[in-house]
Amino acid sequence: MPRVYAKQAAYRAAAAHKTRAKTTSKSLSSFLDKHSRDQRLNFGPFLNQPVFSTTGFIIIAAMSVLLSFVIIFFTNAPLPLATNVVPSIFSGTRLYISLTYGYHLRYPETWNYEIKSAGESEKVVFSGNGDRIVVATINNVSIYTLIPAVPENVALNGINALRYHDYDPLTGQPMDRVVVKREDGQYHEISGYGPKFERLLRSFALSLQ
Repeated sequence: MPRVYAKQAAYRAAAAHKTRAKTTSKSLSSFLDKHSRDQRLNFGPFLNQPVFSTTGFIIIAAMSVLLSFVIIFFTNAPLPLATNVVPSIFSGTRLYISLTYGYHLRYPETWNYEIKSAGESEKVVFSGNGDRIVVATINNVSIYTLIPAVPENVALNGINALRYHDYDPLTGQPMDRVVVKREDGQYHEISGYGPKFERLLRSFALSLQ
């Protein structure tokens, strides 16, 4: 008889433990469901808050200011110089003045020049580092300047001029000839090619008009 009572007591204890476990599991599930439901219910007001709150406005304003500084920086940033960019006419140059024919120009300070006169004509040859630029004052335009037949209209410091894209008959290299007609009927013919030539052209001006 005592053994029978002991088995019954063990069975009742096991049944009670199972009942408590079920109750605990249901309570925990109910708690989690309620917690999740409360979170879902409380998330709605957050989504319905105004987008342009004070904090949001400050963040947007700060980003706008930062973007403006970036745009200004890249806009004012110096661009890389190309290899054929003509430098300033006053940098590293010397002034040449022709008192006889009333013009002046600037040439590289490391260059030399030679004046060749023949009657009413004159040639000033500027040379250095393998480059050569000739400024000729002549009564008639040379025959080489007539090739090609159609020149380009250019302005040298307000002076109307004609530019011929030609080539050097001795070397076969490209050569431009710029012709300026003077008021006395004579011509200035400037021949050369390259950045130094372009730099000299930019500085050419008539002193006496």
